[in-house]
Amino acid sequence: MWLPVSAKVYIAAISVLTALVISSIFPGVALWQNPTVLLTLVVFALLLFLTEVYEVELVYHRAMSTGIAICLTALLLGGASLGTLVTLLGTLSAEMFLRWPKVRIGFGTYLTRVMFNTGQLVLAVYAAAWVFQSLGGEPLLFKDPVTLTGPFFMGSLLPALGAFTTMSLLNNFFVSGIITLTERTSFFYHLRFNLRHLLVQILSLGVLGILMAVVYAQSPWNLALVLIPLGLVHLSLRNYMRLREEAKKAFEKMADLLAKRDTYTYEHSKDVAELAVKIARKLKLPLDQVEKIRSAAMIHDIGKIAIPDSILQKPGPLSEEEWKVMKLHPVIGADLIKDLEIYADVADIVRYEHERWNGSGYPRGLQGDEIPLGARIVAAADIYNALTTDRPYRPAYSPREAQRIIKEMRGVELDPRVADALLAVLEEEQTEAEAGEKAKAKAKEKSPTSRSDSAAAAPEPSSPPSAPAQSRSQSQSKPQAPAHRSTDE
Repeated sequence: MWLPVSAKVYIAAISVLTALVISSIFPGVALWQNPTVLLTLVVFALLLFLTEVYEVELVYHRAMSTGIAICLTALLLGGASLGTLVTLLGTLSAEMFLRWPKVRIGFGTYLTRVMFNTGQLVLAVYAAAWVFQSLGGEPLLFKDPVTLTGPFFMGSLLPALGAFTTMSLLNNFFVSGIITLTERTSFFYHLRFNLRHLLVQILSLGVLGILMAVVYAQSPWNLALVLIPLGLVHLSLRNYMRLREEAKKAFEKMADLLAKRDTYTYEHSKDVAELAVKIARKLKLPLDQVEKIRSAAMIHDIGKIAIPDSILQKPGPLSEEEWKVMKLHPVIGADLIKDLEIYADVADIVRYEHERWNGSGYPRGLQGDEIPLGARIVAAADIYNALTTDRPYRPAYSPREAQRIIKEMRGVELDPRVADALLAVLEEEQTEAEAGEKAKAKAKEKSPTSRSDSAAAAPEPSSPPSAPAQSRSQSQSKPQAPAHRSTDE
């Protein structure tokens, strides 16, 4: 896994600080002398392991677990020592288990992920423990259970809330930092995203952590009163999210069925989705919006399932009547998915991705900003992919020729900002491809191959994969799209 230098320094700093915290905690730990505290350590470290392993992805790239509530509970029960050790043991074991497949990619990748994910949470819990103590909080495990109600509880509430706020903010701060450094996105976007999409869940975890601490301090057996309903809710939520994901896959499989009727549509949808995501990222759109665009692009042609083969696979120009039928496919696709919760937010992207910036598109002839941004992005990716693909009615354009056409369409049929982002993505890919070819050529030159071996191989001069397509289109006049066929049909 390649990481920028700034990200490596950031991870190293987190790891060093974590090591300092752990080294400061262990000399003064007397947990092993108290069976109650030792039992608490084992119980909550195991609970933390389970909650981290079975986390739930509630929104795109935002998995939630009740782990932070477990960390808060341990902190409130036993202070900095117990809270930090529970966090270290539970998170470290969970991360080692979850990231084990990364060992195949490289041990460095595996170790980096484990160290950062464990370290950032340990630091957040340790800082929260300091806030808890500074605000006058006292560990509940060492108090008489009779005193855990009334004035004592109310007096401990403010320190507990302060500790949870610190823990949550630092956890989000550390994670937003590494995402910003590795993905070159806005730091504050990730903080705002969590507050906007996950605020209720985060606050609920704080309440849950305080409740578990009070219940457990009164009697460890009382913890079952919280864990049993919590486990049932967690299981229900996992099943709900699994059903959402399976429904999504089912519709993508429906789109894949088009491969049996139209291989182009199948491959085309996957390629358009990949390019649309790159454009959206280049425009620095929020991650959840990028995922919506990807989902829409994957099924943007699903309405073609209702188009007869005689039209869909016709090698020549479509008649007026056939073209009217073809124009129905985005409307059919949008109507097919609009009532499904998982696609409700992307139905308009599917419906309007054939609209054009100047109002020349269909089905409604929208123009400019009337067209949803996601639809404008998918349209640009759709057109470029169509231009560079062989079609029944014309040969493919070369990448350079297709880029020239995109420039001509900029501000006419395509949103100029989206077109610029597309061209920037294509230029970056071309530069990377050329750099890769140069690196391969240099490696080939340095390889110890004898003259006789080289002569025996007698390889023909290689050319870039796109060369045949380029020479073909350059040697011909620019093909004109037949009547009633748009560049992206």
